[in-house]
Amino acid sequence: MDASGHTLEADGRTIELGWRAAEALAILIRAEGQVVSRDELFARLWPDLSVEESNLTKVVSDLRRTLSALDSARQYVETVPGMGYRIAVPTEPIVAAPTQPPRRWRWVALGAVGAVAALVFLSFQSTPHEPAVNEEAEAAYEQGMVLLSKQSWGPRQESLVHFRQAIGLDPNHARAHAALAFALMNPKGRQASLRAARRAVELDPNCADCQATLGYTLESLEWKWEESAEHLRKALELEPSNTRTRRWYSHSLAVNGRLEEALEQAEKVVAASPYSAGAHTNKAVILYLLKRYPESIQSANDAISLEYDSTGAWEFRSRSLFLTGRHKEAMGDVFRQWKPWQNSLPPTMAKLESEGWQAGLDYFLHIPNASARIGNNPYHRAWWFTLLGRNDEAVTELEAGMELRPYNMVYTAVDPGLEPLHNEPRFQQVLQQMGFHHDGVQMQAASKHGPRTGSQVE
Repeated sequence: MDASGHTLEADGRTIELGWRAAEALAILIRAEGQVVSRDELFARLWPDLSVEESNLTKVVSDLRRTLSALDSARQYVETVPGMGYRIAVPTEPIVAAPTQPPRRWRWVALGAVGAVAALVFLSFQSTPHEPAVNEEAEAAYEQGMVLLSKQSWGPRQESLVHFRQAIGLDPNHARAHAALAFALMNPKGRQASLRAARRAVELDPNCADCQATLGYTLESLEWKWEESAEHLRKALELEPSNTRTRRWYSHSLAVNGRLEEALEQAEKVVAASPYSAGAHTNKAVILYLLKRYPESIQSANDAISLEYDSTGAWEFRSRSLFLTGRHKEAMGDVFRQWKPWQNSLPPTMAKLESEGWQAGLDYFLHIPNASARIGNNPYHRAWWFTLLGRNDEAVTELEAGMELRPYNMVYTAVDPGLEPLHNEPRFQQVLQQMGFHHDGVQMQAASKHGPRTGSQVE
């Protein structure tokens, strides 16, 4: 198990875990066969939240299903009635020669050691031609990665402390620079994120994580479409099995209008990581952009079944529902995206029931506390105003998005929900300023030679 990457590997296969399943497995491994109570797991997996008992049962069930897919002959997680759970196989520390950059700490599940199945902690040693590793810097980096996996979009303050500590201890730690870039990846940290990502690639051009993070940063915050794609392709050439990078690459293809290619890549990610909510959410997004709404809803449902609080899955499920006329369901999904909105659900739904979905959506857009919360993301408001036929207000929101740069803005050229705006001159100006053009049928990245294909990525 790669604890920081949330992946399990066996016999050449790699499966991506959701962060809660990965964290639960790591907690059980570190307990070295001792029982971990359900209370402790609840406290670690849902800190400061009150959730249903069934949530933990589902996490453990999904984890068992994933482990069984890799090795059906053994039980890795045992239920101890009335107490909790424990790892049902021995654990031991071993050291192996590196197959990846030095000092990448991993938990590795091995099929057998002699006659005994084992989950083993593996550390990579530096080879003679590699620079010495700063143990303190690596430890700070790993702790930051653990914290980063638990934090949502926006400034990841706790993980930032550890990444900066790692860089202070070892200024040449390329992966720490890449992780810092990702942790800073929000509009307010835009310039610092880009500097850190570029520095990571300067330090180690052959670091797949570094190349991928730079590519994702260039797309998400800088709208440098071609340069972003180049770095993502390079990352996949360096590490073809990295499902996160392939997911980012499929997304890059999608926002530039290459939707069929994007879907092909997304399906490869799902095949490699069938128990990853992120993989299914990514596929749902691309199917939505292709206007294959029923399939998009199904993929979103698959993601939600794996990780109920998958915000992106709820978002694109709601959009597909809106565009297929299932407005009441869609409004319910809007409130599931963000917990702060849920207090506004009863009056909004009452308005919807009495006066229709348009009145319900308009009411929601003008609730003071809800407006303040979603006002930070004008793309949502633009989408909803378009749905209501209020095109001028929609374009005004997109113009505000040019300044604030919420992540969703990358969909502007290809989002079918915004098609009613395509003939609006102000909308065309937004596209041009973002580096897009409109050929009358398809939106794609502006380039005098068209979108570059570069080397083929399998």
